[in-house]
Amino acid sequence: MARRHPYIPAAAGKRLLIQAEDIPDPVKRREIMVESERILQEGGPLVQPAWYKSFTFYDKRVQGFALHPTNSIFGEALAISA
Repeated sequence: MARRHPYIPAAAGKRLLIQAEDIPDPVKRREIMVESERILQEGGPLVQPAWYKSFTFYDKRVQGFALHPTNSIFGEALAISA
């Protein structure tokens, strides 16, 4: 039986985590997260972090603002009311 290198599964799981950060669609992101978590959990003891809630604030005169899952701000959708 071939012995797996202990860092290879963690590296693959980390790559998937980085990939998932760039996917705004929660359904597609969940598919990648499931695989990433499986790889990381099979690699050995693991402490999974709690996911934090994103929040922001803005002036009420700003129109068209919405908090994006990736914390990106798309300026082409914004306007300032008088």
